[in-house]
Amino acid sequence: MSSRIGTKRTLVAALCLALVTMLSGCVVTSYAFDGAHPGKTTITLWSDVGVDPSFVQLDKIFHEKYPNIIVRHAAVDMNNFGPKLVAAAGEKDGPDVIIGNPVVDFPLTAAGKVYADVSKYWAKSPARKEYPEAGLWKQNGKLLEFMWRFADLGFWYNKTILDEFHLKPPTTVAEVNQDMAIVTKSGKYKGIALSGDATVQSTWIFMMWLLAQGVNYCNIDSPQTPGVFSMIDGWRKKGYLPPDVSTLNMNDAFMRFLTGQYAFAEGGSWELPTVAEADPKFQIGTSVMPAGKGGSHVSFAGESIAMGAFSKHKDAAWKYIETAFLSNAGELATFKASGQIPPRKDTRTSKAVTDTKYSGPFITELQPKYLKPWPNNTKTLDAQTDLGVVQSNMLAGAYGSAKAAKEAVKRVKQDFKEGGGGC
Repeated sequence: MSSRIGTKRTLVAALCLALVTMLSGCVVTSYAFDGAHPGKTTITLWSDVGVDPSFVQLDKIFHEKYPNIIVRHAAVDMNNFGPKLVAAAGEKDGPDVIIGNPVVDFPLTAAGKVYADVSKYWAKSPARKEYPEAGLWKQNGKLLEFMWRFADLGFWYNKTILDEFHLKPPTTVAEVNQDMAIVTKSGKYKGIALSGDATVQSTWIFMMWLLAQGVNYCNIDSPQTPGVFSMIDGWRKKGYLPPDVSTLNMNDAFMRFLTGQYAFAEGGSWELPTVAEADPKFQIGTSVMPAGKGGSHVSFAGESIAMGAFSKHKDAAWKYIETAFLSNAGELATFKASGQIPPRKDTRTSKAVTDTKYSGPFITELQPKYLKPWPNNTKTLDAQTDLGVVQSNMLAGAYGSAKAAKEAVKRVKQDFKEGGGGC
């Protein structure tokens, strides 16, 4: 922001943060607050995760060590997050600390010079020896972001239903199809609780079945693509899916699974606290995603932590990042609150994580042999959004599978062309 806004900027910023803003028109930075707390430093964090349950505990861990640094939280919805950061950076402004989703916004925000290079801080950090390479986001030799927590999708099954039909948990896509045919033929149960609304989250659900056949965004025109669309549309036609699948978001779909009426679900490690709280009256199991011709593969998601390029309190911002988000205590607190998997090896392999019921496959899937990279294109979010719209239209019956596959290929390729052509 330019300085000509003057005192109006202070008032607007205060009003926005007082309301725990979901930023729409307001761009808030920390500097308006420094004078309100003599002798203390105020830093502002922007995030796209709303009021996350982890924040209270993470801030507590931080303030036990640094009581004189105040943290102000402001939330931005995911679709506007990247553009608002880029706009602020264009004015040589922005937050001190950034929590984002790099699989959605990193190509855009990195190109927009949103992040500070933290290589010098990282070189001295004790967390360095525990962090996996997959947890570091770099560009042109600069270290810009760290994964705060990994979110990967796994396969959930109702063991009580499978036992009733003398079925073993499926390990391949072919076995999933066979088991759903047997279970639904009885008339007592449905096959799989999937989300299919037109959101990025449902796109991630859909993409896992493409990955199993060796298809990703960069080779979306693979000859395997139409078959995946046909398979999932076939699930709808055969009654394997919830009848309102095209309107279900990820959370609602998983809650359908917890009714005990579905044999399978696709859901993330973030459902671990949900299952513990729900305490369902049937046996549950988890596994890595079933394998197809391309094997069993996932693309991780999750949130990252970074320092804003135009922070005026970089040392304070780093202390917050390192103490609250990159520490063993912080990552364990995050796992307990959210179920998302810690990047640090020592935390991820601790009994507090590995002994948590159902967590095993989600830890396993973070091994390099399972992970597939995300595209490096400034229009990656657009590609994900377009794929989500197409699959939702198909599940609503508006597109046949062949038309949906062609439309998905067309839109994704056009998005990447507009984003510079790279992948």
